[in-house]
Amino acid sequence: MSTAPNPSQHRRRFSWPLAITIIVVTALLLATTVVIYLTRTAKSAALQTVEVARQGLTALKDIASAFRSGEIATSFSSYTTQIEGSSRFQFATIDQLELFERSDSQTAFWGQLELPRVVVEARAPVEYSYFLDLNGAWHFVLEDSRLTVLAPPIEHNRPAFNPSKIDYRVQEESLWRDEQPVLDALRNGMGAMAEERANKNVELVRELGRRRTQEFVERWLLANFGTDSSEVRVDVVFADEDAPVFSDTALQTSTVDLSGAATLERPERQP
Repeated sequence: MSTAPNPSQHRRRFSWPLAITIIVVTALLLATTVVIYLTRTAKSAALQTVEVARQGLTALKDIASAFRSGEIATSFSSYTTQIEGSSRFQFATIDQLELFERSDSQTAFWGQLELPRVVVEARAPVEYSYFLDLNGAWHFVLEDSRLTVLAPPIEHNRPAFNPSKIDYRVQEESLWRDEQPVLDALRNGMGAMAEERANKNVELVRELGRRRTQEFVERWLLANFGTDSSEVRVDVVFADEDAPVFSDTALQTSTVDLSGAATLERPERQP
C-alpha cells in the first residue's frame, strides 16, 4: 500500500537553500550600500580637505597682504583696543601669603655693650598681577605659515596689600629695646621686599603668559582674517628672550602700538 507524500517534509527539504539564498542576497545588498556610503563619505571628506586648504591659503595671502600694506598694525591695534579696552594685557594674578622679617641690633656705651637684637615679622596676603604693555614694542614676523610675535617683556603691577589682614609679630624682644621703631621700619620696607618677590615670580608665570598671548593672537587672526591655529602657527617670544633667526624673505612689521603706526620691513639677514 503506497503512502502519499507529506507536504511538510517537502517544505523542509527546500527551506534551507532558500534561506541561504536570501541571506547571501541581503549581504550583497548591504555590502553594496556600505561601499557606496564610504565612497561618498571619502569624496566629501576630500572635498572638505581641499576647501579647508584653499581657505588656509587665502587667509595666508590676506595676512601677507596686510603685512605689505601696513594694515596688520592697524588691525592688531584696533582689536586690542576693542577687546582689552586698556593699554595692558593682564594675563595672570597670584595670591600669596608672604612672610616679611626684619631684625635690628644695637650697641651701647660707644659700642662696648651689645644689646639684645629685636626680630619682628609680618604675615600678609599679597596679590601679584602680571601683564604685557600694549603700548610697548610689539613686532610681528611672517615666515611661510608661521607668525612669530616678538612681545614686550613681562611686567607686574605694584603688589597689592590688604592692611586689615596684615599680622605683625615680635619674635625676639628685649627689656632694653623699643620694638616699635623696628616694626615701623618693617612696615615701610614691605613694599620694596614685595617688589623683589614680584620680579622673581616672573619666571613662574612666563609660560602661562606665553600661552595666553598666543591664544590672544590666535583669536585676533580668527576674527580679522578667518584663520586658526591649524593654518597659521603662532610663536611668542618675549623681549628678554633670545629672538629666533629669520630668513631674508620673512615679512616683518616695525613697532606696533595702539596708534596703529607701523611700516613694512624685512629683517636683516643673519650671518
